[in-house]
Amino acid sequence: MPKVAKIAGLVLKNDEGCYLLVQEQREPVHGLWNLPGGHVDEGETIQEAAIRETREETGLETELIDNEPVTVTHITNVNHEYYAFLGRVTGGSLEIDSEELLDAQWLSTEHIKQLASEDKMRDPLTIKTILTIEDNENSGH
Repeated sequence: MPKVAKIAGLVLKNDEGCYLLVQEQREPVHGLWNLPGGHVDEGETIQEAAIRETREETGLETELIDNEPVTVTHITNVNHEYYAFLGRVTGGSLEIDSEELLDAQWLSTEHIKQLASEDKMRDPLTIKTILTIEDNENSGH
């Protein structure tokens, strides 16, 4: 059985309540929106990978709000485990890696829902994760 690849992403929310999403450059996901993130390197924790990938893709320095992931999902068709963490920006400035990304923007939940309804999200996990965070905040967790 092939080894499961681990993917780590970071959910960043600003003071205006908007989330940072990145727009993919490479095929077959060209033009689709996603959370910043990527593959976990050998010898790296999933938490370290989420922070590193976000820095590489966006130029932002971040830290985790919680070491426990908001969502963990096994994506069976590609044999990946996906972990999304809630984080905060601690420094840097938003500059995309133009080899990997077309764009990065802070988007409202409503805008993200609109993108999802237009099939412009890389994966349904992105909107699911954001809605989980919104639900937790609205219920006082």
